[in-house]
Amino acid sequence: TMKYLKDYIDGTFKIKSFPNSNVIRYNYNQGILIVEGSYAEIIGNKIDANIKANIAVGGENSGKTKIKYNLIENSKSEGIFVVEGQDKLLIEENTINNNYFGIVMIDSKGIVKHNLIVDNY
Repeated sequence: TMKYLKDYIDGTFKIKSFPNSNVIRYNYNQGILIVEGSYAEIIGNKIDANIKANIAVGGENSGKTKIKYNLIENSKSEGIFVVEGQDKLLIEENTINNNYFGIVMIDSKGIVKHNLIVDNY
């Protein structure tokens, strides 16, 4: 639900509310790179301060990817970067904060809804 977005705005976002969440940070390239032909469900993680995109995805099978309930912040590049994303790709209910760009989609389709995208350059 949108409750976690409200919690983040109120300053009480707690990544620990998601069991088995990951913290992916300080990588010299992407935090998560889903190469063409692959797909993933990226749910309830903190993806933070990676040099390239915090999450990058695209191409064949990208329509099976779901990116939900993540805290995606402080990248020197894109919060989420999509190239040739398919129409069923889902980016929903994430907090995307303080990246150089929030979401960049190139030659892409997809569903982008109910995200909090703030303070990106």
